[in-house]
Amino acid sequence: MSNITTVMNAVTAQVGKMVEVMTPIAKQAYETGLLVIRIDGLATLVPAVLTLLFSTYLIRKFYVSYKQYRDMATAHNAESPSRWEKDFTHYAPVSGMFIIFGGALSAIAAGISIITLLNVWLWVQVFIPQLWLAHEAMLTLLAKAL
Repeated sequence: MSNITTVMNAVTAQVGKMVEVMTPIAKQAYETGLLVIRIDGLATLVPAVLTLLFSTYLIRKFYVSYKQYRDMATAHNAESPSRWEKDFTHYAPVSGMFIIFGGALSAIAAGISIITLLNVWLWVQVFIPQLWLAHEAMLTLLAKAL
C-alpha cells in the first residue's frame, strides 16, 4: 500500500509542477485554440462562397452562350437555301455539348457550395468557436460512451 501512496504522491507533485508552468500561458493557449477553430471554419467557408460565386457566373455565361448558339442556329437555318446548310449541327455539335456539360458541372458545384453554406455548425465554428468546441467535446464524449 505504501508503494501506491509513494507513486500517487510523485504523480501529484508532477501534476502540480505542470499546472504551475501552464497557468501563465493557459489563457493565451485558449485564445489561440479559438483562433485556430475560426481559421479552420474559414478554410471551408471561403472556398464554398467563391465556388458559389464562380458557378453562378458560369451558369449565367453558359445560359447566354446557349441562347446565342440557339439564335445563331435559327438565323443560319432561315438564311440557308440548301438542305445540307440548314442543318446547323453538322459543324457545331462540340459547342452545344460544351454548353450543356459546362452548365451541368457549374450547377453541381453550386449545389455542393449551397449545401456547405447551409451547414449551421460551419457558421457556429466561425462566429461562436466556444459553442463549436463544446459541441465537439460532447460528440467525442458520446462517441466514447457508445
